[in-house]
Order: sequence, then C-alpha cells, then structure tokens
Amino acid sequence: MLDFGSGGETSKLKLTSFYYKGSTFTEGESFEAIINPSNISNKVGIQYNPLQVPGSIKPHLQFVSIDNETYDFNLILDGTKLIDPDADPVEDQLKLFREVTYGYNSSEHEATYVKIKWGDIDAACRLTSLTVKYTLFGSDGKALRAELTCSFKETTLTDEEEKIMNKNSPDMTHVKVVKAGYGLRHMCYEIYGDNKLDTAIARFNGFTSRYLPLGTEVILPPLKNL
Repeated sequence: MLDFGSGGETSKLKLTSFYYKGSTFTEGESFEAIINPSNISNKVGIQYNPLQVPGSIKPHLQFVSIDNETYDFNLILDGTKLIDPDADPVEDQLKLFREVTYGYNSSEHEATYVKIKWGDIDAACRLTSLTVKYTLFGSDGKALRAELTCSFKETTLTDEEEKIMNKNSPDMTHVKVVKAGYGLRHMCYEIYGDNKLDTAIARFNGFTSRYLPLGTEVILPPLKNL
C-alpha cells in the first residue's frame, strides 16, 4: 500500500515523486501548488466486447477491462511575489515540477511515478503530457507567471493489481457458461463460496429453473447485488 504520510485533506495540491519495486517504495521530491487548480477533469473508460446470446434482441456487453483513469488540470506558477512573498522564480518552480513529474532516475532506469494528493484525490499516476504557456514577463524578459496544462494517467501498482486481478473475487461481475458437470451450484461455490446461492443467481438472470441447458451464459454479479 502506497502511504506518504497521514491521511486527511490537504489545503494545497501536492505532487510527490516515487519509485517502486514490488511492494518497496522510495519517495522523492514534492511539489506544492501556490495556486490550486480551479477545476480537475477526471475520466475513466470501460472496455466491453459485444456478445450475442442466442434468442436475445441485443448483444450482452461482456466486460474486458477498465481503462486507467486520467486527471487533467491547469496550474499557475507565480513569481511576482504578490501571492506568495517566498515563492521561487518561475523557472525554478518549473524545474522542480518537471523533476517531480517526469524526472529520470538513472539508478532505477525509470521516469518518476507521481502521487497526486488534494482533498479526496489520492492517486498514483504518471505524467502523459505537459504544455507550458508563459503569460507574464518582467522588464528583463524573465517569466513572472506561467500556466501549466498537464495530464496524468493513473497507474495500478503491482501489489494492488494482484488484488484486482483475483478472478474469483465476489466483488466483481463474472460471466460463466454452463458445461457438463458445471452448473449454477458449481459457479456459486467457485465465486461466492456458497452453492446455495444458485436460486438467487437464477432469479437475477431471469431463469425459471436452476437447471440450465448446456451453453447457457450466466451473469454472476457482485455479492452485494444479490
């Protein structure tokens, strides 16, 4: 489990770099926003394969995978000293941001992973794109303000992925097919550990009997949905 300190909400958006091997994590530098983003766009996609069941009007959508979530937002780097008198110059802030979000570690032979933490958001990600727009300059031509447009994609860490990929988890939806010697009771015992749930599964699927013809497709939802 990735843990970089105490829980609870943070007043400023914070990005922390880290590397990991297996379940061992090495924390790197952190970047804290001077100005929080005004909005964050969070997107997730789910992939299905259409599966036509004989006798059905429309195909059943068979689950394939859940895409990595993305987090898109803009950040303002301010070096005017008007907002934060102790703020570093814009170029120094930008350098730190780059080191935290996609710095290369020669010993790990990896670009950094990034933990995004702000309010309820607590996600392990990798930066996928960054656009820097300089919006204010001093009389000497040095940047006093810049706007960063960045996109992060959430990554599943190895130890967490093993839990998610538990094929027999009762917290996932499964699709099984009736075979010789493999009916509703076998499916229920395999997924839920209770073969007496066969009646509930039959009712959930709209079957009039627990005894089904070979080749019948059966949907086994999360246990909490029964």
